[in-house]
Amino acid sequence: VFCQAGFASICAIAFQPMMCYAHPNGMHSVLKYPGTFCGDDQHAVMLAFGAVLCFLAFGFLVVCSVAAWKIPKWSMAQERQKVQAFR
Repeated sequence: VFCQAGFASICAIAFQPMMCYAHPNGMHSVLKYPGTFCGDDQHAVMLAFGAVLCFLAFGFLVVCSVAAWKIPKWSMAQERQKVQAFR
């Protein structure tokens, strides 16, 4: 349960800097932080941290996918330690 909630939270936080909206004057701001304009230095830092979080979330998704693929084989081979590591 913790990993599911953590994954959802990390993804939500990681994508926030990537959501910009347009002002009537042609400028764009981050949806969650209207005082931060898209393309400025502060936004670049937010994008960098968001990219790192996306990379971590993608890594977690890959590990879960590999485990889901291999667990039936490990179960058939009686490799209980590997199966329990992903419970």
